[in-house]
Amino acid sequence: MLNLLLTIVAIIAVLAVSFVIKAVVVICEEREETASASDLYTSAVSRHTTSHKKAVA
Repeated sequence: MLNLLLTIVAIIAVLAVSFVIKAVVVICEEREETASASDLYTSAVSRHTTSHKKAVA
């Protein structure tokens, strides 16, 4: 019984992860139309460092 439950949970987890990956791919494809990947990377890095500076200050 426990094996069946774990199997069901594992299947649901795999489906959820695959759905999230598909969603991320779609979002990235939409953003590439307006900005290149390097622009997205630099903006993400600047946001990350800014949040760190705010946390330290």
